[in-house]
Amino acid sequence: MAVYHRATDRVDTPDNARAEPWLRTLSSGSAALTAAALIALASPSVPLRDGAELTAAAASLGIAHPTGFVLEMLCFRSAMLLPVGDLALRANVINALMGALAIALLSACIRTRARDGTQSPWLLAALSLSAPALLLRSRTVLRALTATEVYASSLAIAMAVLWLTRPSDERTNPPHANTRWRAIAMLAGLSFLTHTSVRSVIVASAISLAISKSTRPTLSLRRVFTWALCAGLTLALVSYLPFAAHKLPWADWGSPTTLRGVYRHLSAARIREAFHSQMGASGQLMRDASVAWALVREDLGLATLSLAIVGVARSLAVRSSLSIAVLLALVLDLAYSVLVNPMGARDRQTLFVAEAMTVWLACDGMLAIASVLPEKARSIAPLSAGLFAALALAQWPLRDSGRREGWTATELYGGGGALGEAPPRAVVLCESDELCGGSLYARLCEGERPDVVVLPRQHLWDRGVWRRLDVALGRAVPDRRSSDFANESLRQSRLRAIVRTFDTRIRWEQGERSDERIANVTLSVAESPLLAATHAIESPFVHADATQMWVNQRVSLGSLSQRLAASAMFGAGMSAANASLADARPFFEGALRHDETHAPSHTNLAVIDAREGQLSRAIARTERALAIDPSREQAWNNLADFVSQRDGPRARQPIVRRAQSAGVNISRD
Repeated sequence: MAVYHRATDRVDTPDNARAEPWLRTLSSGSAALTAAALIALASPSVPLRDGAELTAAAASLGIAHPTGFVLEMLCFRSAMLLPVGDLALRANVINALMGALAIALLSACIRTRARDGTQSPWLLAALSLSAPALLLRSRTVLRALTATEVYASSLAIAMAVLWLTRPSDERTNPPHANTRWRAIAMLAGLSFLTHTSVRSVIVASAISLAISKSTRPTLSLRRVFTWALCAGLTLALVSYLPFAAHKLPWADWGSPTTLRGVYRHLSAARIREAFHSQMGASGQLMRDASVAWALVREDLGLATLSLAIVGVARSLAVRSSLSIAVLLALVLDLAYSVLVNPMGARDRQTLFVAEAMTVWLACDGMLAIASVLPEKARSIAPLSAGLFAALALAQWPLRDSGRREGWTATELYGGGGALGEAPPRAVVLCESDELCGGSLYARLCEGERPDVVVLPRQHLWDRGVWRRLDVALGRAVPDRRSSDFANESLRQSRLRAIVRTFDTRIRWEQGERSDERIANVTLSVAESPLLAATHAIESPFVHADATQMWVNQRVSLGSLSQRLAASAMFGAGMSAANASLADARPFFEGALRHDETHAPSHTNLAVIDAREGQLSRAIARTERALAIDPSREQAWNNLADFVSQRDGPRARQPIVRRAQSAGVNISRD
């Protein structure tokens, strides 16, 4: 006998009732298999990008970069209490487990949506396996779940909120509905302790529950107070930030010691101030939207996106609270990625929620197609869903997993790497996330070079960064002025003070953007090609073969590893250019063998070609650099110069107009 539930449009048939136990078993097995796979693919040691900084901050209970990510700091630090592997491996494993939890909750949401009585248990089983396969096909998601990052926990919280948004049946009594709202309030408090993207799902779920008749709450002063109390209990963990900031700030990115400082840290005010010109800029809006679309298409594939479109149509027709929440979360996360954080999209550091919602809609699209099949043909649906999942796994981007990326902090920045070659009591002025974070890990977690201080040179105006010199000088540093905003004059005065105090004990990181030209930067043979010395040395030239051998000992098949190898070759090429432009060519060509999208290498090779009279080839190389990154002002200037030399001064004007359309102003002369 079938039982109909009006609130969920679900029909409990005898077949579904008998299948329920083994479906739960299958779901549990799928979650366990996903967790095992993510742990197996997790980075065996400290990853680069933000992973090294986050691990070092967690190990020292310090302050991570805005927005602080208190939840990650506490979870990673708790995992580090287990005596298994090194500190970084423990953080990577807990990150993988949070990612597996997120995928398991996504599968549960899909299964809840699918259980409408018209589908066979076999299709429900196939969908339970399809969701992990489709989501882990994404390069963006796989990298974030297999190396220490802040996105796994936010995705898990987002999926938990989505699961709480599922419709209730008529057997659910009012106290259960109140419990749901209290749980959502607690998760809303936790959302301030992790990545911002989770709040798009919380807002979407709150809206969908509020407008749905079956889940609309009855407002009262007591209930509102209860929800606020639940949110406040979890939000209170943010008090971690001012307490941690009062310690010696080796890992302190913002010094949130006051209430205003905590707010600015949680709201990422520093980041917004630095990149406000790129947030929602009218001239770049379509370009940022196309970048987001290209990433989602590459990550999930056109087949998944096509099914998701069918799922959108079905969700609009059904309009359950869960369907509305999914659609709203998708729109809000896409808007955040395009309007608020376009750089995050380009760096594969956003769109996680949007891709999870797209997978949900794709599975809903499979259900929609299965529901219109003739009765005799419905057995094809489970087979098709299983085949679709198998094809997704066949395109699993394993080279982008944490295990395959290589280049641990020990190799690059520890005793055997660049940090180990710095002179005694030196100061290293870093610029990239890899060096700033990796050196912190080498110092705080591995005990490497406690006498060396690494300072992010673009943040010297910040009081927390400036205080790190206390140890290097053995006394309290002068000039303890504080600035809430990026103060360029204060940064410059402090930089001059460092140069006067440390002189030849300073090492600079070669930033690609600032060195996108043949510059007079020397490189010590004893150092990694990632660091440059401030003073001239007798033999600045590094042989290409020796540098390539150094790179080959560290490079792996991972995409990030290849990009780091290209940066290493590029840095050595900058040094070789001081002796001879011809000697620099093999370094830049070697960089492109590792990463053909390394725009500075294309630009510098074009400069060398032009010096040798090969203007047409120089123009082609520069066009290639601009196709990779059209925002590079130096490349536009070079292109205009090369075209003027080859075709005459009038040929410069079209290049100037092209640069202006790309948002770059260059000289007309």
